Amino acid sequence: MCRLLAIVDKEENLPIRDALRQFGELAEKGTVPPDAEAGHKNGWGIAAYKKSGEIFLKKDPSSAWNNADYAEAAANIESLHSPLVIGHLRKASRGGQVIENAQPFVFGRYVFCHNGTVRDYEKLALGGEYAAARKGQGDSEVVFLWLVQNISKKGEFATEFLEEVKTLRGMDYTAENIIMSDGETLVAMREANDSTDDKELSSLCDSYYTLFQGKDNSGKTKLICSQELSLPGITWTPIPNHAVLRISANGTEQIIPIG
Repeated sequence: MCRLLAIVDKEENLPIRDALRQFGELAEKGTVPPDAEAGHKNGWGIAAYKKSGEIFLKKDPSSAWNNADYAEAAANIESLHSPLVIGHLRKASRGGQVIENAQPFVFGRYVFCHNGTVRDYEKLALGGEYAAARKGQGDSEVVFLWLVQNISKKGEFATEFLEEVKTLRGMDYTAENIIMSDGETLVAMREANDSTDDKELSSLCDSYYTLFQGKDNSGKTKLICSQELSLPGITWTPIPNHAVLRISANGTEQIIPIG
């Protein structure tokens, strides 16, 4: 159970540090399920693609709230003028509060973060370098490495992502809200389990397992976040459940149903 963020800012006209500051505040006051402990305080991470193609990554197993290291990472990212930033605030559901379980996860050119729990994640078989790359105890890392393993074998990132999530949707999960990129294309999937007999889980689909796209006056998506942030000139709309928002390297956008 976590909060996700992506910032797409090729024109460099967003207040990046303010966006990251507001996102960091969700560690303390972000939406949580009823009866859950407040906040998303079990780790944070920010990844940013540099213009050279390298990836800046800073993670910590503590809360981002009033955290000097988080503020410093946000300032560093602002100075990078990165065209793509991905952030994560962790509310642990599996695995200890250690840096190995903090997200985003990075493998090669891929960056990934996830909100939800995949209960039967051990069904996703990892081999070779992908099994060796697993450091934490959580389900999200396994889902990520499994996606990279399969996508790398088959070709174009976004097309193969849409194929592989068909398998993920057949698993036992609360939600599979995912933000992932190869540095060129960004995909943001909202997949909350609304076919369950669990009334409590079903009620969370539109109250907690949310994902929004924030657009500027040109109509381009500039941010994706689990919750709306208060940024000038940005209008928020929900990403539909069972859908993927794909933003290509040339800036074209498409909402793709996966039901």
